[in-house]
Amino acid sequence: MNKKKLIEVASKAAMEATARERQRCIWCCTHVVRTLQEGLSKKVLLSPAEEHGSQMKLELVRGLSDQIRSVIAAGLEPVPSSSGGGMDTGSADG
Repeated sequence: MNKKKLIEVASKAAMEATARERQRCIWCCTHVVRTLQEGLSKKVLLSPAEEHGSQMKLELVRGLSDQIRSVIAAGLEPVPSSSGGGMDTGSADG
């Protein structure tokens, strides 16, 4: 196999691995929301305040999950901070 073909195959494999990992991360977000929702639906005899708190918790988790999924789907990933003090958000596409 020549060098050009090897690079093409390796690039394709890396792209497929990245896509699978993004899918897994998105599934994890969905799983967390679904698990929380199922757990809350099993609770009985909640006071109105507890019911409201549970619904607020679920809505908060849904909102965070939606934002996380958007970041994952957009291909954003951490990049070294220009100030040297942590990570900034950057694009996977450069």
